[in-house]
Amino acid sequence: MNRRFDVVESVRSGFPGVKVRFENIELNWSFVLGRLRRSLGEHFRRIHEGDFHMANPSSDLEKRMQQILDKEEIRELMSKYCHGIDKKDEALFMSIWAEDGNYELPRGNGTGTEGIRQLVQKVWREVPKCHHHITNPLIEVNGDGATAKTDVTYFRETADGVHCLLSGMYSFEFAKVNGAWKTRHLKFSSFVNASPIFKENLKG
Repeated sequence: MNRRFDVVESVRSGFPGVKVRFENIELNWSFVLGRLRRSLGEHFRRIHEGDFHMANPSSDLEKRMQQILDKEEIRELMSKYCHGIDKKDEALFMSIWAEDGNYELPRGNGTGTEGIRQLVQKVWREVPKCHHHITNPLIEVNGDGATAKTDVTYFRETADGVHCLLSGMYSFEFAKVNGAWKTRHLKFSSFVNASPIFKENLKG
């Protein structure tokens, strides 16, 4: 069924007096209905065949939600690292690591569960007090692997009683092991090793 419209429309968009004329617009209703019918047919065909990517956007939403959950679990690992090392909570500290993890610090490297345990115990002997603040995490998740870079500022008191304020960067690698994220590699790179004039550092 065809219908013909003669339309005169005035359009004012910052130009007074300008008129635009639309004439002899032919609307072919059978063509419109045919296109609509074909579009609906394709939509239901995809649903019937189980192809929901175009027909149902929930799969994309589920992927995005999973990424949010993964990143939150990784942030929790980084928080456990700080709490574990600052409070000398060995069980909490060791809980973040994969069995084949690698821990790199200026004081040494630790590989595997026992190597990491020995390195953190060395840190606790040489640095009796420390307080870490991880900030600005950039986390990239790719399937069952992930990486992160963060800034870190921390206060420490060494075994000889010297107080320091330091800043640097952590580079993390993570892996999902049996459904849970674990730290596979952690490396510290120093930015600034500052020693402000703490009154405790003054001698005599």
